[in-house]
Amino acid sequence: MKTDSELKKDVIRRTYVEPDIICNGDWCCRQDGVVTLSGYVDSYHEKLAAERAAQGVFGVKAVCRN
Repeated sequence: MKTDSELKKDVIRRTYVEPDIICNGDWCCRQDGVVTLSGYVDSYHEKLAAERAAQGVFGVKAVCRN
């Protein structure tokens, strides 16, 4: 099982390589694989793409938004 800091690094890496996301975000990881996405994107499409990217990381159990 990945630690929360490992999950955070993986989520950040995944969202920054996605071509549909131009993020100015602060991606956080809380306990037990729950990821909180906060920050700014330019469109609703980018927001959904960031959520999908985070959900696609192995070990992420849930994605929350701030």
